Order: sequence, then C-alpha cells, then structure tokens
Amino acid sequence: MPDPDPRSRTWTLRRHMRQEGFSLKTVFLGALSALGLGLLLALGSAVAIQLSSLDERIPEYLVDVGSFLVLGVTAFFVGRRVRNHGLAYGASIGAVYCLAGTLLGLAFPSGSFHIAGFLVRFVLLVLTGAVGSILGVNV
Repeated sequence: MPDPDPRSRTWTLRRHMRQEGFSLKTVFLGALSALGLGLLLALGSAVAIQLSSLDERIPEYLVDVGSFLVLGVTAFFVGRRVRNHGLAYGASIGAVYCLAGTLLGLAFPSGSFHIAGFLVRFVLLVLTGAVGSILGVNV
C-alpha cells in the first residue's frame, strides 16, 4: 500500500518531474502581461502629453525605457514562479513580447519599419527577459 504522506520520496519525485517541463502557456501569459503593462505605460504617457505641455519626444523615450523595465520585472516574476529554466523562459518571453509588440505596431502604422532597428530591439528584449528571469530564479 502506498504511503499517503505527501513528503514521501515517490510524491516528491513525481512533483519534481512535473516541474521540469517547459510551459509555453507560462511564456505566453508572461509576454501578454508584459505587453499589457507596456500598453498601459504608453497610454499613460499619451494622456500626460495631451494634458501638459511636454515635448512629444519624451513619451517615445519613456515608453522605450519602460518597455525594457516592464519586461525585466515580468520575467523576474515568472522566474520566481517557475523556479527553473530561467534563461529559456526569459528569452522566450522577450522574443514573444518583441514579436507581439512589432505586430501590434504594424497594425497601427505611424512610421516606417526598419529591420536593423527591429533586430537590435529583438536582441535587447531577449537579453532583458533572460536576465530578469535568471535573477528571478536565483534570488
């Protein structure tokens, strides 16, 4: 008869084996939450520009820096939650975040699309997500 104690070796081993898997659902939920927070940041900066006399270039820089911050914090919390595969989760979240943001930006064209700018942003967002998630796993 199996031991009903949840601290038994068999139960712990099964739980550990389930945690070792890589979850795409977690990646997409992390990227969507980062994208939602980034959109809130962009909306807030647009409202601030409309209600004040700030230069219109300021929100562009604020949203660029804020998107990296939002992604890093979101990847950190995902890394804290999953406690394994920090590099893979963070890099995946950064890649999905960049692709979703680019597709969203292409849906509302306001300028031209430059592949060099996209690649630089892609690499930086993947690195930001990776660092955030690695910190989340290890802290």
